[in-house]
Amino acid sequence: YWLRSHAVKDGVPADCNRAYRRLFNLGVDYYKTVIDGIIQDGGSAIQVPMRIEYLEQYLTGYTFEYREFSSLFEQDDEKLGFWTRSATDPTHIIVSYNRCSIRVRQRYTKVHELMHFAHTVDLKFLDFLDDLILNTTLPEGVIVKLLERLTERAVAMYLMPNEYFKEKYFELRNEHGAF
Repeated sequence: YWLRSHAVKDGVPADCNRAYRRLFNLGVDYYKTVIDGIIQDGGSAIQVPMRIEYLEQYLTGYTFEYREFSSLFEQDDEKLGFWTRSATDPTHIIVSYNRCSIRVRQRYTKVHELMHFAHTVDLKFLDFLDDLILNTTLPEGVIVKLLERLTERAVAMYLMPNEYFKEKYFELRNEHGAF
């Protein structure tokens, strides 16, 4: 009881930490594969900074619309963004973001919400989620935290794809000599 309620680091109880880390690392590996696929599909068309359109192209069969929050109820410092399906077209996804956030944060939020949407249509991720829910003893709050942290890491990996930068660096270095 004490480990679950008092020994908590970053919102994860001490007795859940090992399972949390294992599942987090599995999720990160999965996202590395997805993001590498997006970059490979883009080929030489990929530009830095990574554009939202690359992720949209990965999510084929859907259209996306970005809207600023439009009512005082939605403008909440805690709520940076959310996504919904259009009431008239289930393949049209509306990503709403807080217009009070700085532009860089708005871009981050758009990609973050697209990643959350991708969770709902990616069969491999849905299998991971089913397995997570059915075969873990992690409390619900820890599972929610895990999914949110995975999404945050995925967005960071997407916006700053380290392997892509390394590859381009070595390509340019070999082409033009040492920097």
